[in-house]
Amino acid sequence: MAILIVIASFAKMAWEGAIFRHLKSKTYSMEKRSAMLMTNHLLTATRLRYLTGFVGGVLLPMFLYSMSQENLVGLGHLQNMLLVAGGIFVLTLVGELSERFLFFAAIVSKKMPGDV
Repeated sequence: MAILIVIASFAKMAWEGAIFRHLKSKTYSMEKRSAMLMTNHLLTATRLRYLTGFVGGVLLPMFLYSMSQENLVGLGHLQNMLLVAGGIFVLTLVGELSERFLFFAAIVSKKMPGDV
């Protein structure tokens, strides 16, 4: 299960990060404007999203997987695994909330509402 989380998280962040390829575009498209917002005014939220996504979706699940492969069955080991799983949940939640914020904050419309 942890391996599936790693694969899904990595794929999701790669898909979301594809917006940054528009920064090299010569045309001033809506995608380029959104990418520029994410790298300038929304940089803190962008960094938070990718940092929490990487730690909570890739590093900690890999660590949890390595912990699950050990032959230890003590209560302390299970508590540590539960703490790591809780960290995965919290960091993934923060990352997804940051992604939602970025989705709505970095959207660029073609024109202002109410223009004739």
